[in-house]
Amino acid sequence: MKDVYVRGAREDASQVAWLEEALEKRGFSCFTVPKCLDPSRRYAEQIREVIETCLAFVVISSNASREDRDVLNEVEHACTLGRHVWTFETEPIPMEGGSCLLFGERTQRYAAYRDREQAVEDMAAHLRALMAGERR
Repeated sequence: MKDVYVRGAREDASQVAWLEEALEKRGFSCFTVPKCLDPSRRYAEQIREVIETCLAFVVISSNASREDRDVLNEVEHACTLGRHVWTFETEPIPMEGGSCLLFGERTQRYAAYRDREQAVEDMAAHLRALMAGERR
């Protein structure tokens, strides 16, 4: 089981890699696509498994991810299961429109566009609390 599933659209690859490294430096294990995929297993099976077992599902929230059907489907699945779904916002999110509701109302939000380092520190503190059982 990985602690965190970090997901973004293909265009967000550099942000996914940065956040993965930042969280791993703070002692958390991360699952990212495509780096952690096992080519001998079905993609959908692996994604369902990681969503169901990780402490938190962190989505790089950008214009690209808010339009990516795969990302939105995974977020919806995680929310349906009652999983912790957090957004790492690389730009301000408008609060109107269909997919924005999913990213704005049912998740923990980290405004990385304001201060990326502070956002990851706040996220790490919340992850530590989850690990300690304080927010489950």
